[in-house]
Amino acid sequence: MTDAQPLNRRSLAFVLLVLSIAGPIFVPLNIPDSTGKAVTISHHLNLAPASTSGSVPVLIGWGGVGLGETLSDIQTEMQTLNQSGYNTVRVAFEPTCTIPPDGNILGRYDATKLSQVIGLAKQYGLWVIVDYHGYTELETSSSKQCWLGFWQSLVANFTSSYSQIIWEGLNEPHMTSNTDVAGLSSAYQALINEVRALGDTHWIVVQSMCSASCGFSDSNMAAGYPMVTDPLGNLSQGGRIFISLHSYMGYQWYSSSWNNATADFLAHEFLNAVVTGMKTTGWPALNTEGGTSTGSQVPPDEVLSGSSGYSVVSFHFAQTLTNLYDGNSPQRINWVWWTAGSWTNTPGAGTLGSLQCNSHPIGWGCLLAFTPVGPPAADFTIFASSPITANTGQSATSTITAASLYGFTGAVSLTERVPSGLTCGSISPGNRLDLGTGGSVSATISCNTTDTGNHTLTITGTSGSLVHSTTATFNFQGNASQPSGGGLCLSCLLPKGMTMYVWLVALGALIGLVSTIALLHVRARLQLAAARRRARSLNQ
Repeated sequence: MTDAQPLNRRSLAFVLLVLSIAGPIFVPLNIPDSTGKAVTISHHLNLAPASTSGSVPVLIGWGGVGLGETLSDIQTEMQTLNQSGYNTVRVAFEPTCTIPPDGNILGRYDATKLSQVIGLAKQYGLWVIVDYHGYTELETSSSKQCWLGFWQSLVANFTSSYSQIIWEGLNEPHMTSNTDVAGLSSAYQALINEVRALGDTHWIVVQSMCSASCGFSDSNMAAGYPMVTDPLGNLSQGGRIFISLHSYMGYQWYSSSWNNATADFLAHEFLNAVVTGMKTTGWPALNTEGGTSTGSQVPPDEVLSGSSGYSVVSFHFAQTLTNLYDGNSPQRINWVWWTAGSWTNTPGAGTLGSLQCNSHPIGWGCLLAFTPVGPPAADFTIFASSPITANTGQSATSTITAASLYGFTGAVSLTERVPSGLTCGSISPGNRLDLGTGGSVSATISCNTTDTGNHTLTITGTSGSLVHSTTATFNFQGNASQPSGGGLCLSCLLPKGMTMYVWLVALGALIGLVSTIALLHVRARLQLAAARRRARSLNQ
């Protein structure tokens, strides 16, 4: 008997080719476990083509990419995803409003670093999920308010940076009561409302309570989804909310029946929960985490240890769930598996974690059969610049730029939503930008006001079913002019560039100089008078 060899990339490519031709089949995979003993995993694969829905993007990918990793490692991970048929990366950072439970292994939030990472995602055409990897933010009012304030600041900084950003407000939310779905719903609604109030239209993920530790049974996991609305409207009206349920098969919970039959049953329980959740909430699913982790206890069939490891049964569970999600109709269920970070403690995982195909045994992501995502649909982006600060009564101009993505060659119609107090002219040279040859096209809009402060103008670009929005902030300051009441305006008399403080200092110095000259003049006159009196007395 010969020893079983790990499935290499060439063999994997052949298997995937066979799958794409043959459809539903049983594939036996011989995988050596951590002791070198060969074990056989046999799983049924029924792969469906990716959805072509225009309203909800098809998203598959990997998470666990930590913001604390080096940019070169993150770039390697994104490049691997791009070349392997994935289109989504989940970038995580440790919570800022509670004590990080993971020892800062994912890295702290860094706005500059996140901007660079978003730039890499844009370079590789990936959707990027921004994951606040926290747990207990909603257990106290103070941490909840901190959490909402943090997200308001973050979103304000990145609203116009990239159209393919997805906000994931909280990794796995815990509540003081593990059945408090109403409280969870209220917290997420507050987050959604504040994000939309900023003019942001990116997709937002709301996480099921059962992604962490809910008080519902496996057969009733759908009860853990928060119920929320989107100010943008429902799904058909342009609302952009994803529901999410994290899916694992922990050995500590299923040790008494740790086998493939249990894995199959549990995978179907997760599928049923997601399908039911989509119906009850009215929102599509993007399950932002799941995979082969077996929890705090090590199963007897472990193949590879560590945070990106797997066992025979846990891989069977992940593969079955992937098949069910990929084959769901009419909408393929989106998924992002865990983990592809460079921080894992799995032997030989290196930079790619579960996607490491050069380790022995190889990572489970190299064994996973799935339907790759096809080329992205043609689309466009839109961006509006925020002009420099202007005086009230003067005009400020924003430049609006529409750019082609993935071969888009249509026309984009522009409309503006002008806030109260701001007056804007027409978009010039017109509100229709023709991207007939691809590339980018620009237009301008000028606005003025008599009110000081910031004014946010929203520009929306529409081409058929494609709708994207952006904002431009106009800031106006008051003019230095004579008060309407007729009083003396000292500041109006100042030379340009001189502040009142500088003017007063200069005036004080001038007064001092004049006073000194006057005193010297008086002293000189007194001395002259005294001299004349002495002269007269001598002449007598």
